[in-house]
Amino acid sequence: MDVLEKAHEMEREGIHIIHLEVGEPDFDTPQCVKAAACKALEDGHTHYTHSLGLLELRTAICEHYFFTYNVSIDPDQIIITSGTSPAMFLLFSVLIEKNDQV
Repeated sequence: MDVLEKAHEMEREGIHIIHLEVGEPDFDTPQCVKAAACKALEDGHTHYTHSLGLLELRTAICEHYFFTYNVSIDPDQIIITSGTSPAMFLLFSVLIEKNDQV
């Protein structure tokens, strides 16, 4: 049975389901993102980055959390992923053990 079909069946039975299937944004890519992507390509930034993500980005995220929430985070505590699915895979691989019910 298709996973989404099973999820809908469980919802009809009153079971709360958190949907994590592949999504399609319902909005266009912002122009500033398109421009940044084009500039990165033109500047030759076409290779893989560090597996945790760019240090500059992780540092900026830490600064945001400090100024917004007054929370100190080390850049080594931040992981940048290419989307939600890889992040969830990493999270689940750490938290879920053999024979856990999911």
